[in-house]
Parts: sequence; structure tokens; C-alpha cells
Amino acid sequence: MGGLISTYAACCYPHIFKRVAALSAAYYRNQEEIENIITKSDLSSLEKIYLDCGTAEAGENDRVSELFLDSNQTVFQLLKIKVKLAESRQIEGALHNYETFKRRFPDVIKFLTSET
Repeated sequence: MGGLISTYAACCYPHIFKRVAALSAAYYRNQEEIENIITKSDLSSLEKIYLDCGTAEAGENDRVSELFLDSNQTVFQLLKIKVKLAESRQIEGALHNYETFKRRFPDVIKFLTSET
């Protein structure tokens, strides 16, 4: 639930968290609430936000993988309106596990630490 918590923290404390990443966030578990929080939050002080999601988050459970993808896309659509630089990536074949997070983490850090 780290991606969901990171997004929640960005919305509640945008004066503290300026650049935020949410990898493979399970927004669908609290979809309505996170959408309401994003909508009500002033995120103008956030500099960057990065979201990504694998196409195979739940392995062979296609329904749960679709929930991940759909919910991440919905959240991104709300965030990109409010955050200066927002990026979302769909990672083909990526599962919800440490190995896939580890492989893509260098790109996340590059995005968050770059000046543009």
C-alpha cells in the first residue's frame, strides 16, 4: 500500500513532500476516497509526481491487474491537472513484486531528481 500512502501524504502534506513517486499503487482499494482527497487538495506546491503500474500486477489474475491499471489511470488524470510535472508509465508485463520495482527504480529517481 506504499503507493497509495505516498499519494495520500502528498495530498495532505504538499508543503512537505515536493516530489512524490507511487509505484504499482493499489488505488482501487480506496478509489473513491483517494479521488476525493486529490480533488479537494491544493497540490500547486508539488513539483513532480510519478506513477507507474504493471500490466500483470496480480500475475494470472487478469481482473485484479485491470483494477490496478484502471485505478492508476483515473488517479493520474486527476493529478496531472493539479501538479506541474506529472508522469505515468504502464510497464508491460510487470508484476507487483520487489524484482520489478528494483528494475524500474533508477528511472523513477532520474525523473524525480531532474530539473525538468
